[in-house]
Amino acid sequence: AIAVVGQERLFPVYGHTRFAWRDVIAALVLGLVAGAFAHGFARLMRLAKHSVQHVPLAVRLPVAGVLMIGVAFLGSVIADNGTVLGPGYVVTRWALEPNHAVGVLVGMLLLRTAASAISLAGGGVGGLFIPLVAAGTLTGRAVSVATGHDRDPLGAVVGAAAFLAAGYRVPLAAITFVAETTGPVVLCADDAGARALVVEAKEPITYGFAADADVRIAEYEGSRQGSRFTLVRGDTT
Repeated sequence: AIAVVGQERLFPVYGHTRFAWRDVIAALVLGLVAGAFAHGFARLMRLAKHSVQHVPLAVRLPVAGVLMIGVAFLGSVIADNGTVLGPGYVVTRWALEPNHAVGVLVGMLLLRTAASAISLAGGGVGGLFIPLVAAGTLTGRAVSVATGHDRDPLGAVVGAAAFLAAGYRVPLAAITFVAETTGPVVLCADDAGARALVVEAKEPITYGFAADADVRIAEYEGSRQGSRFTLVRGDTT
Protein backbone atom coordinates (compact mmCIF):
# COMPACT_ATOMS: atom_id res chain seq x y z
CA ALA A 1 0.00 0.00 0.00
CA ILE A 2 2.87 2.40 0.79
CA ALA A 3 4.36 1.78 -2.66
CA VAL A 4 1.02 2.68 -4.30
CA VAL A 5 -0.32 5.65 -2.33
CA GLY A 6 2.45 6.61 0.11
CA GLN A 7 2.59 6.41 3.91
CA GLU A 8 -0.32 8.74 4.66
CA ARG A 9 -3.50 7.35 6.20
CA LEU A 10 -6.11 6.18 3.71
CA PHE A 11 -8.67 8.66 5.08
CA PRO A 12 -7.53 12.22 5.97
CA VAL A 13 -9.23 12.39 9.38
CA TYR A 14 -7.06 14.03 12.05
CA GLY A 15 -7.48 15.60 15.46
CA HIS A 16 -10.70 15.68 17.45
CA THR A 17 -14.11 15.90 15.80
CA ARG A 18 -17.27 16.98 17.59
CA PHE A 19 -20.51 15.18 16.81
CA ALA A 20 -24.11 16.29 17.21
CA TRP A 21 -27.09 13.96 17.49
CA ARG A 22 -27.94 14.57 13.84
CA ASP A 23 -24.46 13.33 12.89
CA VAL A 24 -25.02 10.11 14.83
CA ILE A 25 -28.44 9.60 13.21
CA ALA A 26 -26.96 10.32 9.76
CA ALA A 27 -24.21 7.76 10.42
CA LEU A 28 -26.80 5.14 11.40
CA VAL A 29 -28.81 5.78 8.21
CA LEU A 30 -25.64 5.66 6.11
CA GLY A 31 -24.66 2.43 7.83
CA LEU A 32 -28.00 0.86 6.90
CA VAL A 33 -27.68 2.03 3.29
CA ALA A 34 -24.10 0.75 3.00
CA GLY A 35 -25.09 -2.51 4.68
CA ALA A 36 -27.89 -3.05 2.16
CA PHE A 37 -25.52 -2.41 -0.74
CA ALA A 38 -22.95 -4.75 0.85
CA HIS A 39 -25.59 -7.49 1.03
CA GLY A 40 -26.17 -7.10 -2.70
CA PHE A 41 -22.40 -7.09 -3.29
CA ALA A 42 -22.04 -10.36 -1.39
CA ARG A 43 -24.89 -12.00 -3.33
CA LEU A 44 -23.27 -10.96 -6.61
CA MET A 45 -19.94 -12.47 -5.54
CA ARG A 46 -21.69 -15.72 -4.63
CA LEU A 47 -23.26 -15.83 -8.10
CA ALA A 48 -19.83 -15.30 -9.62
CA LYS A 49 -18.42 -18.20 -7.59
CA HIS A 50 -21.40 -20.33 -8.61
CA SER A 51 -20.59 -19.72 -12.28
CA VAL A 52 -17.03 -20.92 -11.70
CA GLN A 53 -18.37 -24.30 -10.59
CA HIS A 54 -21.03 -24.73 -13.28
CA VAL A 55 -19.80 -22.93 -16.40
CA PRO A 56 -16.76 -24.21 -18.37
CA LEU A 57 -13.66 -22.02 -18.38
CA ALA A 58 -13.68 -21.98 -22.18
CA VAL A 59 -16.97 -20.07 -21.97
CA ARG A 60 -16.32 -17.94 -18.90
CA LEU A 61 -12.92 -16.62 -19.95
CA PRO A 62 -13.84 -14.98 -23.29
CA VAL A 63 -17.13 -13.64 -21.93
CA ALA A 64 -15.34 -12.17 -18.91
CA GLY A 65 -12.74 -10.62 -21.21
CA VAL A 66 -15.34 -8.91 -23.37
CA LEU A 67 -17.27 -7.65 -20.33
CA MET A 68 -14.10 -6.35 -18.72
CA ILE A 69 -13.25 -4.40 -21.86
CA GLY A 70 -16.70 -2.83 -21.66
CA VAL A 71 -16.19 -1.93 -17.99
CA ALA A 72 -12.80 -0.40 -18.78
CA PHE A 73 -14.28 1.67 -21.62
CA LEU A 74 -17.15 2.98 -19.52
CA GLY A 75 -14.77 3.65 -16.67
CA SER A 76 -12.51 5.73 -18.91
CA VAL A 77 -15.47 8.06 -19.47
CA ILE A 78 -15.80 8.64 -15.72
CA ALA A 79 -12.15 8.74 -14.64
CA ASP A 80 -8.67 8.20 -15.99
CA ASN A 81 -5.43 6.61 -14.80
CA GLY A 82 -6.98 3.15 -14.41
CA THR A 83 -9.23 4.14 -11.52
CA VAL A 84 -11.90 1.57 -12.41
CA LEU A 85 -9.59 -1.44 -12.71
CA GLY A 86 -6.75 -0.16 -10.54
CA PRO A 87 -6.01 -0.88 -6.87
CA GLY A 88 -8.75 -0.14 -4.35
CA TYR A 89 -6.50 2.40 -2.64
CA VAL A 90 -6.43 4.47 -5.84
CA VAL A 91 -10.20 4.59 -6.26
CA THR A 92 -10.59 5.40 -2.57
CA ARG A 93 -8.34 8.43 -2.90
CA TRP A 94 -10.18 9.37 -6.09
CA ALA A 95 -13.55 9.18 -4.33
CA LEU A 96 -12.36 11.58 -1.62
CA GLU A 97 -11.72 14.32 -4.18
CA PRO A 98 -14.33 17.09 -3.70
CA ASN A 99 -15.37 17.61 -7.34
CA HIS A 100 -17.31 14.42 -8.13
CA ALA A 101 -21.07 14.43 -8.67
CA VAL A 102 -23.36 11.83 -7.11
CA GLY A 103 -24.01 10.17 -10.48
CA VAL A 104 -20.27 9.82 -11.13
CA LEU A 105 -19.69 8.20 -7.73
CA VAL A 106 -22.61 5.80 -8.17
CA GLY A 107 -21.41 4.95 -11.68
CA MET A 108 -17.95 4.17 -10.37
CA LEU A 109 -19.48 2.03 -7.60
CA LEU A 110 -21.45 -0.04 -10.12
CA LEU A 111 -18.48 -0.44 -12.46
CA ARG A 112 -16.09 -1.45 -9.66
CA THR A 113 -18.61 -3.97 -8.33
CA ALA A 114 -19.12 -5.38 -11.82
CA ALA A 115 -15.35 -5.60 -12.35
CA SER A 116 -14.90 -7.59 -9.11
CA ALA A 117 -17.68 -10.03 -10.06
CA ILE A 118 -16.43 -10.43 -13.63
CA SER A 119 -12.86 -11.06 -12.47
CA LEU A 120 -14.04 -13.69 -10.01
CA ALA A 121 -16.31 -15.39 -12.55
CA GLY A 122 -13.56 -15.36 -15.17
CA GLY A 123 -11.19 -17.29 -12.92
CA GLY A 124 -9.36 -14.42 -11.26
CA VAL A 125 -8.07 -14.83 -7.73
CA GLY A 126 -7.67 -12.37 -4.88
CA GLY A 127 -9.31 -11.14 -1.73
CA LEU A 128 -12.42 -9.03 -1.37
CA PHE A 129 -11.31 -6.91 1.58
CA ILE A 130 -10.14 -3.89 -0.45
CA PRO A 131 -13.02 -4.13 -2.99
CA LEU A 132 -15.43 -3.94 -0.05
CA VAL A 133 -13.60 -0.92 1.36
CA ALA A 134 -13.61 0.82 -2.02
CA ALA A 135 -17.31 0.13 -2.56
CA GLY A 136 -18.15 1.40 0.91
CA THR A 137 -16.09 4.54 0.38
CA LEU A 138 -17.92 5.27 -2.87
CA THR A 139 -21.27 4.68 -1.18
CA GLY A 140 -20.40 6.96 1.73
CA ARG A 141 -19.11 9.68 -0.55
CA ALA A 142 -22.22 9.52 -2.76
CA VAL A 143 -24.45 10.01 0.30
CA SER A 144 -22.21 12.80 1.63
CA VAL A 145 -22.27 14.69 -1.67
CA ALA A 146 -26.04 14.21 -1.99
CA THR A 147 -26.56 15.73 1.47
CA GLY A 148 -24.18 18.65 0.92
CA HIS A 149 -21.24 17.35 2.99
CA ASP A 150 -18.82 16.78 0.11
CA ARG A 151 -15.89 18.31 2.06
CA ASP A 152 -16.26 15.94 5.01
CA PRO A 153 -14.40 12.56 4.71
CA LEU A 154 -16.26 11.01 7.67
CA GLY A 155 -19.10 9.83 5.43
CA ALA A 156 -16.60 7.80 3.43
CA VAL A 157 -15.18 6.29 6.64
CA VAL A 158 -18.64 5.29 7.89
CA GLY A 159 -19.59 3.86 4.49
CA ALA A 160 -16.40 1.82 4.21
CA ALA A 161 -16.68 0.49 7.79
CA ALA A 162 -20.36 -0.45 7.37
CA PHE A 163 -19.71 -2.10 4.00
CA LEU A 164 -16.81 -4.08 5.45
CA ALA A 165 -18.74 -5.17 8.55
CA ALA A 166 -21.77 -6.28 6.51
CA GLY A 167 -19.74 -7.96 3.78
CA TYR A 168 -17.63 -10.00 6.17
CA ARG A 169 -20.33 -10.23 8.84
CA VAL A 170 -17.69 -9.29 11.41
CA PRO A 171 -18.51 -5.91 13.04
CA LEU A 172 -15.21 -5.85 14.94
CA ALA A 173 -13.37 -5.78 11.60
CA ALA A 174 -14.91 -2.37 10.95
CA ILE A 175 -13.65 -1.02 14.29
CA THR A 176 -10.11 -2.19 13.56
CA PHE A 177 -10.32 -0.82 10.04
CA VAL A 178 -11.32 2.68 11.20
CA ALA A 179 -8.53 2.70 13.80
CA GLU A 180 -5.90 1.74 11.22
CA THR A 181 -6.96 4.05 8.37
CA THR A 182 -7.68 7.32 10.19
CA GLY A 183 -5.69 9.59 12.44
CA PRO A 184 -1.95 10.27 12.36
CA VAL A 185 0.69 7.84 11.13
CA VAL A 186 2.32 5.87 13.97
CA LEU A 187 6.00 5.01 13.40
CA CYS A 188 8.72 3.29 15.41
CA ALA A 189 11.45 5.80 16.31
CA ASP A 190 13.98 2.98 16.79
CA ASP A 191 13.74 1.86 13.15
CA ALA A 192 15.90 3.71 10.62
CA GLY A 193 13.47 3.08 7.76
CA ALA A 194 10.51 4.35 9.79
CA ARG A 195 12.44 7.46 10.86
CA ALA A 196 13.04 8.27 7.21
CA LEU A 197 9.26 8.42 6.72
CA VAL A 198 8.73 10.85 9.60
CA VAL A 199 9.87 13.79 7.48
CA GLU A 200 7.16 13.21 4.86
CA ALA A 201 4.31 12.00 7.09
CA LYS A 202 1.61 14.42 8.23
CA GLU A 203 1.46 14.85 12.02
CA PRO A 204 3.19 11.52 12.78
CA ILE A 205 3.38 9.98 16.24
CA THR A 206 6.58 8.10 17.05
CA TYR A 207 7.20 5.53 19.78
CA GLY A 208 10.13 3.48 21.07
CA PHE A 209 13.24 3.71 23.25
CA ALA A 210 14.66 6.72 21.36
CA ALA A 211 14.97 9.87 23.47
CA ASP A 212 13.08 11.95 20.90
CA ALA A 213 10.12 9.54 20.55
CA ASP A 214 6.70 11.07 21.18
CA VAL A 215 5.78 8.04 23.29
CA ARG A 216 8.96 6.76 24.94
CA ILE A 217 9.59 3.43 26.65
CA ALA A 218 11.42 3.95 29.94
CA GLU A 219 12.48 1.80 32.90
CA TYR A 220 12.27 -1.36 30.85
CA GLU A 221 12.68 -4.67 32.69
CA GLY A 222 12.55 -8.01 30.92
CA SER A 223 12.35 -11.46 32.48
CA ARG A 224 11.07 -14.95 31.73
CA GLN A 225 7.73 -13.97 33.26
CA GLY A 226 7.28 -11.00 30.93
CA SER A 227 8.22 -7.35 30.57
CA ARG A 228 7.63 -4.22 32.62
CA PHE A 229 8.14 -0.67 31.44
CA THR A 230 6.84 2.87 31.76
CA LEU A 231 5.36 4.84 28.88
CA VAL A 232 6.34 8.51 28.83
CA ARG A 233 4.63 11.09 26.62
CA GLY A 234 5.96 14.56 27.12
CA ASP A 235 5.92 15.13 30.88
CA THR A 236 3.19 12.53 31.45
CA THR A 237 3.80 8.89 32.46
